[in-house]
Amino acid sequence: MGFFDRFRKKKKYEEYKVNVDLDAILENESEIEEELEEKEVLKTPQERLEFVKSQCETVVDSGKNIENYKTEYQVVKAYLDDIYKLENLPPDHKTEVIETAQRIVDLTKSRKKYQDTQSPLEDGRYAYLSQFDDDMPKILKSYQNDEKYMLALKKDVSMLEAEKINLKYEKSDMLKRQIRIKGFSVIAMVGLTAIFIVFVIAAEKYNINVEGIFIVVLLLAAIYVAIVAIMSKKTIETLKLNELKMAKATSLQNRAKIKYINAVNNVEYQREKYGVKDARQMGEVFEQYMTMKLEKQQYQHTTSELAKTGNIFAALLKTYDLYDANIWVAQARALVEPAEMRNVKNNLISRRKKIKEQIDYNIKLTKKAKEKIFDMIKTYPDEKESIMKVINSYDDDNA
Repeated sequence: MGFFDRFRKKKKYEEYKVNVDLDAILENESEIEEELEEKEVLKTPQERLEFVKSQCETVVDSGKNIENYKTEYQVVKAYLDDIYKLENLPPDHKTEVIETAQRIVDLTKSRKKYQDTQSPLEDGRYAYLSQFDDDMPKILKSYQNDEKYMLALKKDVSMLEAEKINLKYEKSDMLKRQIRIKGFSVIAMVGLTAIFIVFVIAAEKYNINVEGIFIVVLLLAAIYVAIVAIMSKKTIETLKLNELKMAKATSLQNRAKIKYINAVNNVEYQREKYGVKDARQMGEVFEQYMTMKLEKQQYQHTTSELAKTGNIFAALLKTYDLYDANIWVAQARALVEPAEMRNVKNNLISRRKKIKEQIDYNIKLTKKAKEKIFDMIKTYPDEKESIMKVINSYDDDNA
């Protein structure tokens, strides 16, 4: 039996359901009503046939759409029935459902907390550092030791440089001392010679015996020469020792410089490799990595537990013959929070009411379209055959 058999057999109108956007229809409702009422503009048979086609299309579209709304209505009703079943479970069954739902809610909150936590490291850097995961304590200890060694060598180089500077000052003092000793020697010899000449002239002129005085002068001269010789020898020995110390300090400093440069290069390479400024920052970065690693592990564990608990929960709910047990895994909070359940229920009731309004409206629209076609046949009986051909073409297309 086709959509338009009632025109051929004069049966009671059949009401068809439609699936049309109600808001769009309501916006243009006045235009549709005006089109249905203004028959006076349909002056030619062709215009009237076009009008009949438009009404047939309305009936066909309405028939298809209303079936979809009917299906949607049944789905919403099924969800409301599920809520009724869950709210009226036996106490021990209801307790098990609520406890499992609470577990899902808690796991969901924990996972969201990990998701909302700002990671201390970028994902790219975390992935890079993960290749050193097992060796991080060893790497950190080695870097700390390398940095300490570098600083120790730097201190050694500085101390040796200070020692070389002191030795240079010491050498300069010794050289000045040698010059002073030579100067004093010359002055002393000139003085003794002058005294000797004075005594010789005095002895000849005044016939004085100056033998004893000569002996004293000679003895003083001998003592002075001895003192000068000792001082000069000691200065020379000090200069030689200074040169030995300078050579040793230079050698030690050169070796320390080589070691320091290698140590600096090693530390710089590790800074570049791990993207840190020093051992302290490396410790902080590694600590951030371990924290992030633990959070990721906890997130993965929570996600796994959530999936496992969700499957258990869905299996449990299926034993109560629900229309859709899986949806309650995502809406577990509604089972443990009455206010949330009221929101879910109110939303479903609102949807059901909206669907009913859409169905009623489209039934009315379909009925009016059919009435207009029937009125057209009554008004123009001589065109009934051509009108029925149009009706039958739509009926055949939708058979």
